[in-house]
Amino acid sequence: MARSTLTGPLRALLAACALACAMAQAQAEPFTALGRTLQLEPPAGFCTLGDSAAEREFLAVRKRYAASYGELAQFAVPCSELAEIRAGRRDQFTRWAQVLVLPSNGQLVHYQRAEFVRQMARRFTAAPPDSAALEARVRKDLEKSGTSFPVTNPSAQLLGASPDAYYAEFRLTQQMDSGPQPTVGVSAITTARQLPLGIYAYAFVGAPGESAFETAQRYLRSVIARN
Repeated sequence: MARSTLTGPLRALLAACALACAMAQAQAEPFTALGRTLQLEPPAGFCTLGDSAAEREFLAVRKRYAASYGELAQFAVPCSELAEIRAGRRDQFTRWAQVLVLPSNGQLVHYQRAEFVRQMARRFTAAPPDSAALEARVRKDLEKSGTSFPVTNPSAQLLGASPDAYYAEFRLTQQMDSGPQPTVGVSAITTARQLPLGIYAYAFVGAPGESAFETAQRYLRSVIARN
């Protein structure tokens, strides 16, 4: 193979172009449920997965796991990490985010978002998450999804409501090949185009970049702005 003659600045330029191409995938995608079509776009800096066999299989596992909680409408990861994984320089994501259409017995939401959020707040206050039940459910859902990484010590904390969503925080430890990995997640429960939605963001504890809460807020704003 011929020796590369690229200069440092040109290498940097090509790397920047590669990242820009990856980020170009972060564009609005339509998703239809109960006769309503959402236009979904990941928050800036996040991309949806591509069409390689490995990425399709990874997304299939995410869909199987999400099926116990709703229908996966969009799944996104940091564009920079996706580019590194495709180049073989990384073997796992440290952050990810997703939108789920929540179970509604086939019914659309026929009232304003603010009232939907108030109802969610009342429901969570009346029946706060139970850690033992949550752990049992997570383990059962992971078994059904076929994932190879068990999860331990899941817990949940209610964060309260904004005018647009009700927030909760989740913490768990994923048993990765490299060892236990504490992970934090944030959910924002809202509605758009009369569909009940859960917007979720997760991050490894100590991972560089913004917090899961910041990602969830940006994703929420993106969903509301387009729908």
